[in-house]
Amino acid sequence: ILLSTSLWEGLPYCILEAMSHGLLVVAPKVMGIVDLIDSGTTGFLFNAVDSGQAAQLLNDIIQHRVPLEQISNAARSYIHNTFGLQHYLENHVSLYRGVAGVTVVPTISTV
Repeated sequence: ILLSTSLWEGLPYCILEAMSHGLLVVAPKVMGIVDLIDSGTTGFLFNAVDSGQAAQLLNDIIQHRVPLEQISNAARSYIHNTFGLQHYLENHVSLYRGVAGVTVVPTISTV
């Protein structure tokens, strides 16, 4: 479990890393974090100033009142599909093609 108590985030790499490894993330509803976590699906969000709500979420996790494996798998899949190397490379190649005005992709033969 990763508990984040940040009151502001840009792109929280700590949370990205945790989710990519299947850790359950409990984090406040603040800019940056809400863009990554769909509460109850890929992690859990609580009101930033409500420590009691965070404690209740942690208790629910510890008591196995939430589908831990399902949420862990959904988080890992979301990060892989959204921030994975293949996605990253495709976006960069697309950007470079656009800047260069290339519309046809050359094929590379390894023969």
